[in-house]
Amino acid sequence: LDNQTRRTAALREAQAKLASAEARLQQVKAGAKAGDIEAQLASLMLTETQSGVASRELQRAHELQQKKAITEELLDQKQWEFDRLKIEQRRVRGLLDSLREVRDVDVVVAEKDIEAAQASVARAQADVDASTLQAPFAGRILQIHTHSGEKIHERGVLEMGDVVRMQAVAEVFEADVAMLAIGMKADIRLESSDAVISGHIVEVGNLVSRKIVLTNDPVSDTDARVIEVRIDLDPDLISEVTRLANARIEITIHLDRTDVRSTDASLTGGL
Repeated sequence: LDNQTRRTAALREAQAKLASAEARLQQVKAGAKAGDIEAQLASLMLTETQSGVASRELQRAHELQQKKAITEELLDQKQWEFDRLKIEQRRVRGLLDSLREVRDVDVVVAEKDIEAAQASVARAQADVDASTLQAPFAGRILQIHTHSGEKIHERGVLEMGDVVRMQAVAEVFEADVAMLAIGMKADIRLESSDAVISGHIVEVGNLVSRKIVLTNDPVSDTDARVIEVRIDLDPDLISEVTRLANARIEITIHLDRTDVRSTDASLTGGL
């Protein structure tokens, strides 16, 4: 339909968002990059070394202060430097632990994002399917009723038929139907070319109705009660009539004693 291009674009966008959500989940599960972890680990080792040096200098300052070799102010500076490095060490270690941690809640959030993206893809795919005409079987387009931009015709968008299996549909008088049986042979003559194609009965209808196929005979009984009989054509000869759907034909059904001729018949693609 005319909105298929827009809906197809929406489907591609939804598929791209789904791929992004799936990549995000893998990223969450993988954790931080190895380079970031190594850099943070190096920072931790540096602060630990600095903290160790500050600890030894503080201890030495205490010893010197007891001997009155340094002032209280210098001792306070050494204590402040040691405390600062210990705090920095805890901060760097916390960052390293954070980089290494993969939180369950982050995984759950990423998985929910994927579910939402999958729902969007399904909805977009349904919209595309709704804008696409799909034939229920392989066949040939016989007639188009509705073109692009037009309102759907009362007879639908188009007519198609399976021309690989063609059938002849005969209207047989209800009084003659009792003589028919599945499998009986029949000859189908095309009025347009007088060509004759063989076939056999595959279905005898159960509904009595008025004639649909009318003849050119002015004395023909147009109100006659008939039953529809379907005849499969010989597969080897179908190629001769694939372009003659609904053509007027004459059918002769061969019985044991005599023949039943139906002059009111048409050709149709098998469904």
